[in-house]
Amino acid sequence: MQDLKGKTAIVTGAASGIGAGIARALAGAGMNLVLADIQQDKLTAALQRLQAKVEAFRTRKETIKANYSAAEAETRVGEAVSGISEEMGDVGLAMQRAEDKTAQLQARAGAIDELLASGALEDDTGSTKDNIQVELERISSTSDVEAELSRLKTALPAGSPPQDALTAGLAQPQEAKS
Repeated sequence: MQDLKGKTAIVTGAASGIGAGIARALAGAGMNLVLADIQQDKLTAALQRLQAKVEAFRTRKETIKANYSAAEAETRVGEAVSGISEEMGDVGLAMQRAEDKTAQLQARAGAIDELLASGALEDDTGSTKDNIQVELERISSTSDVEAELSRLKTALPAGSPPQDALTAGLAQPQEAKS
């Protein structure tokens, strides 16, 4: 159908039936109308109904346009506030890949440090450690001395020397003399 907006049409019998239907369709297409009918009162009523429908259609159309514009503006504002837009999408992905790569490299460095500390790998940088130093580092990194001492203190049988004297190394068990 060709564009009829702004053009003028004369509709006869516009008060009811086919004429009224044609008038509604042409008004919906944006045409200017000249309505004619032999029954003036019915034509006036049809004109009022047609004007009300056209106004309701225009109001609905403007409401839809306004809602669309508002949603579009809200999206733009949200993208601007959050820093996300079509242009920033690629940058965001690149940043995520860089962060992932950094985390992988940090985990890898930590694993190598643990393998060096445990003696599973040799340190080729020239700062070699003897077996005693390696064992002391392993023990100190895997045990909690204070927790072990506390456990041993609570495990002492009744009647043993005071715990403070044992800790200080002052008390010696004595043999009974007869």
